[in-house]
Amino acid sequence: MRDKLLKLRLRAKRKRKKPWKCFRTPEKAAEFLHLLAQFNDMGFQQADIKEVLLLCENQGDNALEELMTRAQ
Repeated sequence: MRDKLLKLRLRAKRKRKKPWKCFRTPEKAAEFLHLLAQFNDMGFQQADIKEVLLLCENQGDNALEELMTRAQ
């Protein structure tokens, strides 16, 4: 799982620590990856998905709403 996050090149908010450090638990990281794949399958751009998921703190419904708004 950590390797997948490294490939995404996410940046932690604090002092640019290692990307997976922005997720407090492995479950949160797994949830992020699941939502990322789900939204990617729906046709959204990966950069937008990552940004929105981080802003919405992995809240799938809120993230989807924001992605739909940006797509218009």
